Amino acid sequence: MSEHRLNCAANGSARAPFPLFRLAQPLFHFHHGCRMTLTDLNLPLTHSAEPIPRHTPAGPSLAHQIIARSQYTLRTVVMRTDLIGLVVSGTKQLLTPAGGSVFTSGELFILPRGTQWDVINDPAPQGRYVARILNLQPETIARFYQSFGQFAALEPVRNVAKVTDGRTIGAAFLRAADALSDAACSAALGEHRVLEVLLLLAEQSGVVLTPPGALNWSERVRRLVAQRPYDHWSADRVAQALSTTASTLNRRLAQEGNTIAACVRETRLEAAMVLLQSSDRPVAAIALDVGYESHSKFTAAFRRRFGVVPSALRG
Repeated sequence: MSEHRLNCAANGSARAPFPLFRLAQPLFHFHHGCRMTLTDLNLPLTHSAEPIPRHTPAGPSLAHQIIARSQYTLRTVVMRTDLIGLVVSGTKQLLTPAGGSVFTSGELFILPRGTQWDVINDPAPQGRYVARILNLQPETIARFYQSFGQFAALEPVRNVAKVTDGRTIGAAFLRAADALSDAACSAALGEHRVLEVLLLLAEQSGVVLTPPGALNWSERVRRLVAQRPYDHWSADRVAQALSTTASTLNRRLAQEGNTIAACVRETRLEAAMVLLQSSDRPVAAIALDVGYESHSKFTAAFRRRFGVVPSALRG
């Protein structure tokens, strides 16, 4: 497995202190004191040229923080969006059959959409694993190339990139994470902060991500379901929302090796994975949030998918 190993020189600026416990504002809201639900944003299912909102249906949040007090392994985690992460403390391992990468405190990792990993989050050596995450939406990547087309000639990251000494980039990353986590910050400013990170990665490290293409049908279904994972998503309802018929949608998904049911199940479990790592919401409540009325069925489904029970992510 190829890996970019990058050392970015600091521009004379001091290392910004890493805020350990500032949690990102989630896309979930409480209703009637018992259920936390995704905000229904009714976003378009194609890539828009307009400034993107702070949160999108492609995931629970554009920025969140992971905290773990005990080690756990998640099996075959798929990157649905391009992702930039910063290890604040502890150690992250990303494994594939071809090899692996290790990231320690202060290091940035860049993961392209479509890649998949076995992920190990380990509190050692500091005793607590903390990482801050930026999920990059296709609209933002497209806008980066619209604004900075000179970087289109660079080879995009295919597997994983590591920035081991990027104080300037790290400081910009934290500004972006804070902006996306602040409800008072405008969507335009949040996107500006993310574009700053992408520009610094390109200028100082030669790291760029692949320009986005059109969403395939599996991605459209997942993007739709992620808005309201707790809802009953029948084939007819999904198809109607995507302005097609169930038979046509099933045929198109079959061409991609997928089904409506598989897309719904995967989206629900991936939403649960993020909530389990980034909130203190009870496991049973998270099960309801993502459409599982039965705690035991949720636990069994999560274990089949990720190889670990949900409670293991809570330490």
